[in-house]
Amino acid sequence: AVFLMFGALDGFTVSRAPRHGVKSEFGTVCNSRIEFSGANGIDSYTTPRIVTNSTLVVSNTIVRKSGGLGLQTSAVDTRIDDCLITESGSAGVQLFQNDSTFSGNAIMVPRVSNFWIKASTISSNLNTGIGLSVFYFNAQLPVLPILIEDCIIEDNSGGRGGGIADAWATVNDGSSGVRVNRCMIRRNRASGNGGGVYFHGNRSPEIRYSVIEDNVSAGNGGGVQM
Repeated sequence: AVFLMFGALDGFTVSRAPRHGVKSEFGTVCNSRIEFSGANGIDSYTTPRIVTNSTLVVSNTIVRKSGGLGLQTSAVDTRIDDCLITESGSAGVQLFQNDSTFSGNAIMVPRVSNFWIKASTISSNLNTGIGLSVFYFNAQLPVLPILIEDCIIEDNSGGRGGGIADAWATVNDGSSGVRVNRCMIRRNRASGNGGGVYFHGNRSPEIRYSVIEDNVSAGNGGGVQM
């Protein structure tokens, strides 16, 4: 396993770490391969510590066969581009964003955070492709959208939202607003609602210039449930 703080992991293979493949609060992972991690492939989850300026940049990297999440982040500034995140035992990418306390935990990510994932393939993960957890946000803080652009999200499965799920919070929690642009969302499955995409009813998402096809749900919204 690699603990990365204020540096870059460039051109490495990290294989069969007993827990997380890479643990990073302020770092860059690029041109690398993270595989067969016992828990999460890449982990940037900082709670219960309050870290208000954490950064995670992942570029041109393969994360595969993680026992848990492919990539988990609560970094204030998270940027993922040109990556393949596949065959995780849980979600491919999981964002935890919170600007209030939740269940006794500290603030995880203030609303002034930046999160985007671009030009990446998220495939064959077992508890949704991209999961978004947004809790108790302070509406007086700036609203910056979560951006998912130019991605292929395919062959994932989940309870709600096989491909993309803004489903881990409650209907009373707010959302910074997810923007899905120019994505291919296909062949995802949900055992509940939203085979391709699931958003809680009070969310304010946008899906533009995207193809959503051949997704299946056991409940409502084979393609999209909003």
